[in-house]
Amino acid sequence: MKLQILSTLFASALLLCTACGTAQAQGLTASSEAASEEQEMVSQADPAQAELVSTIEESITLESEHPPLSDATKEAITAYKRNPCEETAQVLYDALNDAYDQVIATKWENLGIHTEAREDRINAWMHTVMNGEQPPFVSLEMEDDKGGEREAASEAVEAYFENPTIQNRELVRQALNAYYDAFLTEQEAHAQETQDLKEERIAAMFERFISDSFQPQLISGEQPDLEDILAEIMCSYISAGAEFLPVNPEARVRERSFNAEIASAQEIYLEDPTPENLNALEAEVTEAFRTACEVREEGCAQAEENGRAGAEDLLEQMLNPDFLAEQYEELTQQLNLYGRIDRIITFGCNTYGDWTPRMEEESKALAKLLIIYQADPTAEHLQAVEESFYALYDDVLRMQAEHLEMTESVLENYIADTVSELIS
Repeated sequence: MKLQILSTLFASALLLCTACGTAQAQGLTASSEAASEEQEMVSQADPAQAELVSTIEESITLESEHPPLSDATKEAITAYKRNPCEETAQVLYDALNDAYDQVIATKWENLGIHTEAREDRINAWMHTVMNGEQPPFVSLEMEDDKGGEREAASEAVEAYFENPTIQNRELVRQALNAYYDAFLTEQEAHAQETQDLKEERIAAMFERFISDSFQPQLISGEQPDLEDILAEIMCSYISAGAEFLPVNPEARVRERSFNAEIASAQEIYLEDPTPENLNALEAEVTEAFRTACEVREEGCAQAEENGRAGAEDLLEQMLNPDFLAEQYEELTQQLNLYGRIDRIITFGCNTYGDWTPRMEEESKALAKLLIIYQADPTAEHLQAVEESFYALYDDVLRMQAEHLEMTESVLENYIADTVSELIS
């Protein structure tokens, strides 16, 4: 049996184990900084690149070395806790191996996609430049400058704007190619690192899951139905500023940064549980909560400014059953630690597993009208949907503003609960 290899606990794996082992916020799934940036790279592509963008977005969603626990892994953990023997331990170890192999395979697959899409991506950026704008990656607020290639690309574009000659245009293309080379090199290094650390990360996860200190809070009851959470879907939209935007790479970088900092502080405390190290861990968790609160307060204020225009955009989308299904899946999936923190701030609780949506009856009333309209899309039925939708939207907007204001008074409790989970 391979259990003898289990030894050193790594910070990234510790964070995964703790985050996934407790009840699970909106961000989306964890992903690498490089993958987040790549999603923004294609966000301003020519309309002809839409299918490519969709493919990249889907792959990035799955490209995390800290994925949600699979059903097989959760079942294996449960089986081991009920009957901790060599056989159930091996099943758990194999499940962790299978899940990690999928992560590795996805990373290499995505690298292949990025490599094949090179020319399309460069052409999309050139299209943006020809329209008088900098490529979107230039404005990202992150330390990673791809070895200076991002700044070089920005300078080449500015030079072209000042003197739009054929020669300067070619220099822009060369700079964009150099930047993309740096991006691919970074992606390859990240995939290789994930592969090289497989044994150690699995060992850390396994050691954590079989330890007596790990007691998973498994899902009890059933998740609410889609018809129950339409108000929470509105809340999610409002908290993002009442706008449909590409995935924000700065938000992804923020998520990655907080997860890494908290993981490091957690590892230090678990190795040396002094009051000073506990205070350091609490400080990292506090910063994450306060940042999430500030971001959502800004989003809600923006939604209030957008007013009816923002609501109209959401209504148009909610008439589409596919959109609602996607929102339901996103809102109820398991997320990483900062994702859970963001959900607690946004909704007052984690929205994974058994939870109680707000304004449930009002959501059901709107859902009923939407079903009627979808079956018979008449002007009369649309009017009924609109009246119900706008009334609920206004109520949710007021509710969310009040909720975020009240959250300040209970923030210390949220922080204390999260720290307690991390050190238990």
